[in-house]
Amino acid sequence: MRTAFFTLLACLGTALYSCKSATQNESQTNPPKTDNTAQTTTSISAIQPAEYEVVDAKKGGTVTFKSGSQVRFQDNCFETLNGEDVKGKVRVEWKEYHTLGEIMCSDISMLHQDGVLSSGGMFEIDGTDENHNPVRIKQGKSFEVELISERQETNFPFFVYDTASNTWTERTLPASTSTNPTVKKTKNNAIAMAQSTGHLFSIPLSTSNFPELKDQKIIGWYTKEETDFFSNGSKTASKYIGKIEGTTEKGWYNITVRKGTSQQTFEATPVTVENQGEFINEEAMASAEKFTNYMQELKDGKAHRTATLTNFGTYNWDILHLFPENEPMFCRFQHDDKFLEVSKAFFVVPGQKISVPLKIKGDRFHLLDNTNCGLVMIYPDNTVAILNKEDIKMLTKDQKSAKTLIFGGINSYSFNDVKDLDILIKQHI
Repeated sequence: MRTAFFTLLACLGTALYSCKSATQNESQTNPPKTDNTAQTTTSISAIQPAEYEVVDAKKGGTVTFKSGSQVRFQDNCFETLNGEDVKGKVRVEWKEYHTLGEIMCSDISMLHQDGVLSSGGMFEIDGTDENHNPVRIKQGKSFEVELISERQETNFPFFVYDTASNTWTERTLPASTSTNPTVKKTKNNAIAMAQSTGHLFSIPLSTSNFPELKDQKIIGWYTKEETDFFSNGSKTASKYIGKIEGTTEKGWYNITVRKGTSQQTFEATPVTVENQGEFINEEAMASAEKFTNYMQELKDGKAHRTATLTNFGTYNWDILHLFPENEPMFCRFQHDDKFLEVSKAFFVVPGQKISVPLKIKGDRFHLLDNTNCGLVMIYPDNTVAILNKEDIKMLTKDQKSAKTLIFGGINSYSFNDVKDLDILIKQHI
């Protein structure tokens, strides 16, 4: 923990107000707008890491991410930037943002030309071919996103982000929200695992010729390449006949599986009770059926927001809150020489997932009378200082004219990741 010193300049007319929804038909008079160029790009360990999944360019298919969110691609829907068909596999890059900390550390501005956006779930999606070249969606083709969000409100409009201009535009497209949908369950472990991940299957295999496998508690197999072989036809495990043909490298085996007249050979490695956390989320249970139940638990009680899209990019379900009309306050971040300068500064409303980026040298903001809000200052060394509404009101109390207040004793705290940042904001605002 560290103590920081700031300068707060309280402007005349620091009346408190309540935020108005964009659906209100009240006019605005020169609303205060915050410069989008206020932030500096800083390497912060709390930035949300990307997830990567692979899909067959020809067959398409569904990819599932750790949150339970899914993306469903049509067959033959990818092309190069030169308009040529993509062959082989496409690597899908995915990021999603839900909490205030994730949004603040995303380097994606939540400002709109008319106000600020309150997120009900934001995501970024992109794709590359096997040679790491960017790909795009063919004209006339599309993909469907199902985002799992903990905010269950159903009145969120859909926005698309323009990275060139750092602006959001509301988009009218097939987008919907539902809560607590039923996820289809199957009694067959092989089908459940293959459909859930595209890499996992579970059928009886003789290990008698492979003594190293004899004592392993094998619950399934993980294929090197994604497969949909178990997704079609009969959903009875006894219909599949498998044989381990031999080894290809340490820990990997050639396995031939036959169903009727169809046959396919996979390069796969055993999934055991002990190592399942490497292939299935650590919280997933020790069987494919329990893994299916785990995926259901991820989605239960949460909103499922779906949108059909024709381009990769950054998208968000948001409620727009208008800029207020009354006079703002001004905060100038000045520090003792022994402290690092702020790398990011925000005015935040945690309950509505609102974060307004501020210029790091100082900027205007408004207090909210009927809800918790405050200021958050993030430093390059992954420490954060937080002022809640009462702190700010106390420091500006009885000010009869614009003047500068020097104050100290504001604690700053270390954080290691986004979860830590969210906890600190919840504790102090």
